[in-house]
This record gives sequence, C-alpha cells and structure tokens, in this order.
Amino acid sequence: MPYTNEHSARILAPDFPAYRRGNDKFGVGIHAIWGIRQGTVYLQAIRFSASKFTAAEAKRWIDKHDFDVKKFEPSTRENPSPDYLFYQFHGKQSKGAKAVNMHYPKTLIILGKAYAVEYLSNKWHGGGDGTTAIYRHKFETPAIVCMDERARGQLYILGNGVKVTDAGIEG
Repeated sequence: MPYTNEHSARILAPDFPAYRRGNDKFGVGIHAIWGIRQGTVYLQAIRFSASKFTAAEAKRWIDKHDFDVKKFEPSTRENPSPDYLFYQFHGKQSKGAKAVNMHYPKTLIILGKAYAVEYLSNKWHGGGDGTTAIYRHKFETPAIVCMDERARGQLYILGNGVKVTDAGIEG
C-alpha cells in the first residue's frame, strides 16, 4: 500500500500478528518496521521520509546497504492523484478533479508582488454552481509571483495564508 509521506521497501510479507516501528533506526528519515511473531522480531520493511528522500535516493540507499527488497512503493507525494491534491488544497473531496501536465519546479524565479489576482472560473470544483465568471481577489498582504526555471507560462502565487475556499481565493 503506498503511503503519502513515505517510500516503502518491503522485505517480508506483512503477515505478522504484531508490529513495532523504529523511527530513524537507520539514519535520519530512514525508519524500521519490525514484525513480531512468537517473541521473535524480524525486519519487515524500511520506510523513507519523502520529505528527505526521493524514491530514487531511497532505492540507491537500499542497494548500497544490500537489503533484499521484495516490493518498493514510492510515496504518493511524488505522483499524487488530482483528487488527493484537491483535498490537500481545499480540505474536502473534489467533484472529479482533473490533472494538467505540470512538472515539479527545481527553481522559482521571483517576478514581483501580487496585490490582487483575477481569474476566470466556473468554481465548479470549489462548490460553485458552474456559472463562468471573472473573479478578483485582493490579498491582505502582497503575495509573491514566480515562474519556474523553464519559463513556459506556469505562474506560482506564494503568499502567507493564501488558500482557496468555496468563496474563492483567501489570504
């Protein structure tokens, strides 16, 4: 089963009657999952914090340390579903969120400050009635407008407390 915040490296099948977790057992962000059966403890899995390791880095660590991994599952953070992202952003289930092709930026270039933003939306996914209109939101404190290293038309609005609710953008 994939985890949101951890890459999982299964060493033994998860069929133990009891488990224990050892956080940072193999280093910062590298956790041990111990399976316990009839008083004997087995290393069942190793988990890697996705905030500290990419899936590729976790696999390299496993290879370097000669663990016999039966199954590796990367964190869903590296390839999250549109519905998961919608829930993380809005705090509620979507009505069928759709993905657009984006990459994860390595660098953000600051273009300036945003005092307000106008956007065309039907607010369907935010709980609106589907009527398309232009919405304007003024920020309480200026937000930062950035583009990524590719400079291909994706803008990022970064602000303290900027969030989207049923009413639109807040913050």
